[in-house]
Amino acid sequence: MPSGEFRLELPKLANWINANDKRHWAPQAKLVKAWRNGAHIMARHQKLPKGLQRVQVDAYVWKNSRRRYDPHNLMPTLKPVIDGLVTDYGLIPDDSSEYLAGPFIHHGGYGTEKLVLVIKNLEPLHNGCYTN
Repeated sequence: MPSGEFRLELPKLANWINANDKRHWAPQAKLVKAWRNGAHIMARHQKLPKGLQRVQVDAYVWKNSRRRYDPHNLMPTLKPVIDGLVTDYGLIPDDSSEYLAGPFIHHGGYGTEKLVLVIKNLEPLHNGCYTN
């Protein structure tokens, strides 16, 4: 089993998908597709491992403005990213809590807008608990 942490840096692939947005389904679907496909392509390009048994994902949002924002409002951006990594790429068998802890979202810093994922390999669940 591969050990350690893996880092996946995604440039801002499309507009952020914000929990406060009230978009029509068609433009929303384009954003979801861009984030999902981009995560899959970048994972393949960076040769992330496949078939891990359990991981924790921490996502760090980098913004180009020092304006205040709530990182947790960008959780809808993470759903297609996780789907791209799990369903399309095969990082873990499923995105249920049995295989995935998180994703946990944090402010990363200021500069070029991007999403940085830190993927930590964990031991499989035993009796409903997991260990690092």
